[in-house]
Amino acid sequence: KWQGGEGDEYLCERFGDHMVKINATPNGRGDAILDGQFFVLPEEREMTFRDFLTAMREGTDVLYLSHQDDNLRNQLQGIVLGDVDASMPFADEALGIKPDAVNLWFGSAQAITTLHKDHYENLYAVVRGKKLFTLYPPTSLPLLYPSMYAPRQYRKDPPPRG
Repeated sequence: KWQGGEGDEYLCERFGDHMVKINATPNGRGDAILDGQFFVLPEEREMTFRDFLTAMREGTDVLYLSHQDDNLRNQLQGIVLGDVDASMPFADEALGIKPDAVNLWFGSAQAITTLHKDHYENLYAVVRGKKLFTLYPPTSLPLLYPSMYAPRQYRKDPPPRG
């Protein structure tokens, strides 16, 4: 249902008017090191899912629905349930618990996830397109040069009036 152009139509019919929080960057690299000195967060914007799909495909900024706050149940208020399960029985059994958070990430190929450490177990399903993962064992941490950087956040100035 979510595949191709027909998938976009389906998604817009299903929850196109729902407001979502979107991460935006000029280059697709949010939560990333900039110029070797800053850890730059994406700008956060709020828009309808329909406007997000349109801007993601036609806009100049790279947009990514990627809030990791249990957004499937909180931000999206369960509206995609029925299409997406809130839990996976095999994972519940393997981990011995239900998930603390269930997140839906939605973006274009320009949205890049940089090297990071997750504090939770993850199961990832790609519905459309592809995503490349490079996984390192925990023993590699000292070799990855963890460092502290001054925080910054992208912000797009509104166009001038007049």
